[in-house]
Amino acid sequence: MGYYYDKFDKCDKHDKDDRNPKFRRLNGLREGDAIQVFSAGVSLGTGTFIRIEDNFLVWVNSATDDLFVTNLDEISVRKITPGA
Repeated sequence: MGYYYDKFDKCDKHDKDDRNPKFRRLNGLREGDAIQVFSAGVSLGTGTFIRIEDNFLVWVNSATDDLFVTNLDEISVRKITPGA
């Protein structure tokens, strides 16, 4: 999966300028988008996209409210569109 780049403000957590937005977007996903995460065709869950960091997806599982950090090499991510 490739990254989609856009401009964002400074990220306090990393104390670096997020104008290098690899931390905030993936293939058109934006922070806060609803997503479904799959591994080997099996759903790992649905949740909220937070950011990309060092080739890892950072997301919150909506069923458990747990924060997950998942390697992008092992997963597929689908945006959930309202009403679909």
